[in-house]
Amino acid sequence: GFTRTFQKLQLDELYPALTQQQLDALLTEWGANAQTHLIFLNEQLQQLRVDLLAWVQQVQFDIAAMDVDLLAAGDAEAIGLGPRENDARISAAIRIEHQNRMGLANQLITLWQRNGNAADQIFSNGQLAGFRLSLDLDFFHTLPALNVRLTEVVELSMPYCSLNEPARLSAFLEGFPKLRVLNLAGN
Repeated sequence: GFTRTFQKLQLDELYPALTQQQLDALLTEWGANAQTHLIFLNEQLQQLRVDLLAWVQQVQFDIAAMDVDLLAAGDAEAIGLGPRENDARISAAIRIEHQNRMGLANQLITLWQRNGNAADQIFSNGQLAGFRLSLDLDFFHTLPALNVRLTEVVELSMPYCSLNEPARLSAFLEGFPKLRVLNLAGN
């Protein structure tokens, strides 16, 4: 009926990569509790977006602790450059960190929605077990602490991923309770 159709539309917004058959199977599995599940999932997605937006916006405050290569008055590189050169370096560092954070935030939302790339799908016994998140060679000042669990991520690859605040790695990893493989080579 109408309720089932509406619930299916809601679920399709949450998980756009699922087929109609997969959506039907989830709703059938949830039965009379389908609306409760949908409310919970909507709240989870909203919380993930709020957490990630706060982390992305935090870059303007993190800049003071970031390792930006500033010029000092006596540096050979500084000869002939005006005082705005350091401002330009700070702006560039903020822009790069902001872009990196936006990219990761979008990746995390996409994975939460079970909408990862085919190349990042991990199968077990012919069934989709989850996705791989690859942060190879990426640079972040810090990673987000996640209040929402990304159970869809079963592999996390972070070789040579550079962090200015490695102590925050644990809080980030807590967001992935179903990790089977963690690659931190080179860190």
